[in-house]
Amino acid sequence: MNQRTRAAGGRFLVATWPLLVALDRYPFADVHERIARFCLEAGIPQQDLWPVLRGERTESLWVHPVDMHPNEVAHRLAAESLVRPVLALP
Repeated sequence: MNQRTRAAGGRFLVATWPLLVALDRYPFADVHERIARFCLEAGIPQQDLWPVLRGERTESLWVHPVDMHPNEVAHRLAAESLVRPVLALP
């Protein structure tokens, strides 16, 4: 995707969203590290959103108690954290 996007004149960045479960003791930190390593080795810009969301109460980021997708608060925090990395893309 990175190669095709750049070949077409676009810019590419991987934004790693955490699953919105137990952000204070996140069970998938190793997966985020693996994604970051891959992106670094492949020369792909990457922004991990877990550190941005970690300080929030997990449930406050859900659409609904039975729908743990990110709500408007989570999207706002993610968007704010992505401004600089996106503007810095070559």
